[in-house]
Amino acid sequence: HYLSYGLVLGLAGGIAGAAAGEAAASAMTRVYTGELGIPLAVTQAHPGTAAVAAGFALAVGALGALAPALAASRVEPAEAMRGTPPSGRGGPSLAERFVPPLGRLPVRFRHVLRSISRSRRRSLSTVLGVVLALTLILVAWGMLDTTSVLLSRQFGDVDRQDADVRLDGPVSAGALRRIEAVTGVAAAEAATEVPVTLVSSHDRYATALRGFRPGTTMHGFADPSALERGVLLGRASRDLLQLGVGDPIALRLPGGQVDESRVSGFVDEPLGTYAYTSLERLVTLGFDPNQVLVRFAPGADTEATLAGLEELPDVAAVTDTRGLERLFNRYLGLFYAFVGTMLVFAATLAFVIMFTSMSANVAERSVEVTTLRANGVSHRQVAQLLRAENVLLTLAGIAVGLPVAWIVAREFMAAYSSDLFRFDLQLKPWTPALAGLCLVAVALLSELPALRALRRIDLGRTVRERAG
Repeated sequence: HYLSYGLVLGLAGGIAGAAAGEAAASAMTRVYTGELGIPLAVTQAHPGTAAVAAGFALAVGALGALAPALAASRVEPAEAMRGTPPSGRGGPSLAERFVPPLGRLPVRFRHVLRSISRSRRRSLSTVLGVVLALTLILVAWGMLDTTSVLLSRQFGDVDRQDADVRLDGPVSAGALRRIEAVTGVAAAEAATEVPVTLVSSHDRYATALRGFRPGTTMHGFADPSALERGVLLGRASRDLLQLGVGDPIALRLPGGQVDESRVSGFVDEPLGTYAYTSLERLVTLGFDPNQVLVRFAPGADTEATLAGLEELPDVAAVTDTRGLERLFNRYLGLFYAFVGTMLVFAATLAFVIMFTSMSANVAERSVEVTTLRANGVSHRQVAQLLRAENVLLTLAGIAVGLPVAWIVAREFMAAYSSDLFRFDLQLKPWTPALAGLCLVAVALLSELPALRALRRIDLGRTVRERAG
């Protein structure tokens, strides 16, 4: 009988959720294809997917109702007719045992602490709900922070140029001077980029080898002098090729040329897994500079400066690095919208979890609340006691949930990492604090309906039922 409640609710929620999910998926697909300029978008419902979703909801409902149903079935009829028994033994709370001075607190504060310890199952379920809610929120929020921080690092700390100028041939001193003379250009620096295959004793990896002069201002390196000691590799190649600093590595260059070198270090860059060495080394190997990295003067007209660069002789192409950054951010707007939707769902689930926990808390303690009221405790004081208990449990859940949520969010982001993209979890300093404050706000909001239900408790009827 009691198990059927969970089955019915799970099935109803699964069917409604599957229908809403199909509609939301179609809408998201149309928005995505429209943003990318795809003229035709075809969506198709997959009954199998909806059936799996509904089945999952049904299973969750059954599992959620199983433990309470078994507990209810084991209660003897005579015991059930006596009303709600005491939920635990009296005595100092766990917090008072660990921190003895807490035992000297006023009675109302000790009542809150002892209520938490007396019904440990209820308290643990509330803490678990907070942990799950915080995990959902921090995973979604972590995706937003990680993407924002990594893009800022890539286009702020790693790629410091404003434009990349490619010439028809090698970069000469005259070509470099002409580029520097363009109005709006603050600095120009020759560089080289050639395809390369990195070969170790374990594996090989195809990428691009980029050459910069020592002390370059166009690319961020933690140790620019490492360019002169060998080859700097992207962090992903360390695992792919099983290499360490100082290990030998072969560089297979265009024309069949092979250069033996050593790994001088590793760079941690969000986009791409490139290899870096000094410009002079590549020139010695016969690869002259084939690009000019340009930084604009503060306040320069970007469009006019780019046009001036394109009009120079021997210029084959000009790439607007800041325009590329804007393009990334534009297309990531869809990603932000999707993750924002996840964040809304996470907050909603947090509210539902905590609302259910608080409602059950009040329902299970109707006799206790009635006893307090019958002994002269006002409704406001009872509400304050329950609110304090709820907030303490929420804070305990936040303390436990933050490290758990961080680990889950880190592994979730790592699942998207590859040799081309590094999605290491990056949380802004205020994100965990904001997530915790949001949960406290959700806890205070979710308890309002339950606290209003206190006013509807019939004091006389509850006392008579208890006495009978």
